[in-house]
Amino acid sequence: MPAVLACVADRYYKVCAEALRVCASIARALRPNPPEPSPLALGEYVPPIYEAVSTRLGALDQDQEVKEASIITMGLMIAHVGDALGERLGAALLVLLDRLRNEITRLTAVRAFEAIATSPLNLDLGPTVAQLLTELCSYLRKSSRALRHASLLALHALTTRHARHFSAAHKAEVVRELAPTLSDADMQLAASALALCLSLVEADAKVVGPLVSEHVLPPVLTLLASPLLQSAAIAQMQALLRALVRTNASGLTFETILSQLLGVAGGAEAATGSKQRLSSIALCVAALCEGASDAQRLETVERFKKGIGNGDQQSQLLALHCLGQIGRQMDLSAQRDALLSALTATFDSPAEEVKGAGAFALGCIASGAVRTFLPVLIGQIASAQHAPHHYLLLHALKELILSADDTALQPHVSQILPLLFAQTESAPEDSVKTVVAECLGKLLAAAPAAALPELHARLRHDAAPMRAIAVTALRFAIVDASSGLDTVLPATMGDFFALLSDADLKVRARGTRAGAGVPRASRRVQRATARVGACDPRASALRPRPDVGAGPAGARLGCALAPDPPGLVHARPPRAAQTPARTCRLPLRVWPAPRHLPPRPDALARRNWARARRCAMQRCSHCPASHTTGHHTWSSVCRRFCRSCTRRRPSAPSWCTRSTSAPSSTPSTMASSCARLPTKRWTQSSTRAPSGSSYAPSSRGLPPG
Repeated sequence: MPAVLACVADRYYKVCAEALRVCASIARALRPNPPEPSPLALGEYVPPIYEAVSTRLGALDQDQEVKEASIITMGLMIAHVGDALGERLGAALLVLLDRLRNEITRLTAVRAFEAIATSPLNLDLGPTVAQLLTELCSYLRKSSRALRHASLLALHALTTRHARHFSAAHKAEVVRELAPTLSDADMQLAASALALCLSLVEADAKVVGPLVSEHVLPPVLTLLASPLLQSAAIAQMQALLRALVRTNASGLTFETILSQLLGVAGGAEAATGSKQRLSSIALCVAALCEGASDAQRLETVERFKKGIGNGDQQSQLLALHCLGQIGRQMDLSAQRDALLSALTATFDSPAEEVKGAGAFALGCIASGAVRTFLPVLIGQIASAQHAPHHYLLLHALKELILSADDTALQPHVSQILPLLFAQTESAPEDSVKTVVAECLGKLLAAAPAAALPELHARLRHDAAPMRAIAVTALRFAIVDASSGLDTVLPATMGDFFALLSDADLKVRARGTRAGAGVPRASRRVQRATARVGACDPRASALRPRPDVGAGPAGARLGCALAPDPPGLVHARPPRAAQTPARTCRLPLRVWPAPRHLPPRPDALARRNWARARRCAMQRCSHCPASHTTGHHTWSSVCRRFCRSCTRRRPSAPSWCTRSTSAPSSTPSTMASSCARLPTKRWTQSSTRAPSGSSYAPSSRGLPPG
């Protein structure tokens, strides 16, 4: 350590900055998990490190990198070993506060104070809290987004752990300053501001409640109507509304906030309201009911149940979404018959949106009480094989499976699987098969021990639709793989991907899409898939194909997942099949022309030649200058002229048939113009090439295609 402290005083700023970062790492190593006791004697190591760092922290005539490194190091020291500093802590905080007021170092100082505030040591920051709050609140009005976001995080950390030092004036100032950040211009800032407001309400609801009602709730309602609202902001908004209702402060009662939420749906833009806004409002209403009493919840459910049959389409959609989200949070088994009759009645509505919302609400309510609603739903689906409501009931079952808890769903897997397989055999529509496959994938992730043997048995089914459903269910399962699925699925990956060589084209296509989801699966499933592609003879299509790509899905997997359909002719066949006499009959992609670059040295040209050899597009047949640039952008003529050559000859066609006559549908002028193009070819040779290139004329033919 003495050598590191000597480097801190080094005159070269790079050495000094790196030494300060090493000191920060030493401080973390002295106590990795505060406030647990350190295995080393802190009194022996902390004082010399503090003296070296404080000397650099107090100096003003030094490089910007050294300033930032000293601030970060001091902040980490206080966060990890601040209780060992003793009287030095106050002096260090004052110096950091001074750096906070400096425009150059304020962002780094804000992050340092955030680390100090989040420290488990719960250090007494004392009188610096008031000054710190004033500075951080002023930074919320700055134009720098990084500074505003860091200030919100630091304020949230201070409110969570040091709210006892806040006065009523400080809390009011924070609430007033965070309100302008609640807009859809920056959803990340809005989510951080909502989290800060929630921590203030939890710290002192009596003082902050009226301020939130006046300054925060109006922009929150405006934000709720935005189509840009994201999941993080919605989650913080739900938690804030839940906390506000539980405070029961003046102006923040359940009825008041509920009427304001429903007013957002019934505003001037209600006629053009999107499904996103209805879903956001329903989520907030459900959070509001979660924080209310049982009587208020039942009254709200009755209100929305009446709104299903009475009112316009917008009111029906809002009532259905709200009922569905409330049903996810609470058990509505006591009103099963009334809810089933009201929701199934929406299936006869002339509006398709109302039908879909009714199926969504039925599935969400059933997920909150699986034992009560699932047997009824299974019976209705089994008895309505060819009824017009059959597809909507399947959507309701899908919402139940996707929304229900895994522990509540596992006892009923044996009842759901036969029903889903029966739908696959009887329903010819692809939409029904997709819904069934998604349900099977969720069941496979929730209960792999019960669902995997059934799906594995369908891989060798005589019917191609059943095999396609089995491999599609794997696609939905591996993306959301649970720990139980990771233990049993890798052993059967070879059987699933053996369908990539299936005789049916649709089965191969479904298998390719399933393979495209492997990169998003767990590491264990990825390793199993790699072993299948390397070793399993039944899944030879999983092995890399260097001569042909596999489209977007195969590119994500890193290899060609699907075998070649019979009769397919590749645009670029293997090198053994290439002959100079082969004629290009298919138009190739025209790539944009590169900027003109000067000739490069011969060594770099040879490296570019090696790259061109590995590229599917080979060299130009006319212009050797393009070789030295390393850019391989060709037009679609069969002789592969670069784009610059084509521009000098505007009559060059986009395709060519030099060895055959042009098709009847093609003007003859194109064939004649193509015949006038030069035919000289260039290749790598020890002979000196023109224009300073490392290429020379050759009579050898170019690989076409």
